[in-house]
Amino acid sequence: MAITQRNSTQSPLLRLPGEIRNLIYAYSTGQYNIYHTTTGSLIVGPVDPWDWRHAFVEFPSVTGLLSLTLVCRQTYLEARLHVFANNTFDTKNFFYFRHCADKLNKEQKNAITTITCDFDCLGTVGFNVFRLTGTIDHTEHFLVKPYLKVLPALTGLKRMVIKRSNMRLKDGSSMQFTELMEKYVINGVKRFFQNKELEIEFV
Repeated sequence: MAITQRNSTQSPLLRLPGEIRNLIYAYSTGQYNIYHTTTGSLIVGPVDPWDWRHAFVEFPSVTGLLSLTLVCRQTYLEARLHVFANNTFDTKNFFYFRHCADKLNKEQKNAITTITCDFDCLGTVGFNVFRLTGTIDHTEHFLVKPYLKVLPALTGLKRMVIKRSNMRLKDGSSMQFTELMEKYVINGVKRFFQNKELEIEFV
């Protein structure tokens, strides 16, 4: 208790107003792309580690962004979720992402607000959910069911960015996206996540 009281009056950081501290936490731990490895580890990178051109690049672990939480009890309580709320989680494979999410606690999972993914990661699932509506229970479909295990832990999700570049036909050619198909995917993903307010963007 004595240390807490001393910090609140003598610490250059902790004696600042809470609103200012939150801005500092967001600035120092946010605006990054966070990727996952095949083993479920989280890494931070300005470039995509899944790109073969970056195969020999060493990427720092996300634990570096969490170091602020180790300063003292108060910074832990105030900053512990900023890494998850203020960064973009980029996934190429939702099953690896689920493996990564299993290592996070419930509070951390629910703090994630933004996910970027390839079309064949979640876009196809959204399309199937929309296509199956009114026919069978989409939650029992073999392409959809595996994804449901992680959904209850993403209650804070606000924005999803879907990359068109990975939408491929069987012959290897790129599929031409139509406005109608994007609407199908958007409706399906929102229904899948049971979140009508979810912002979905195609890039």
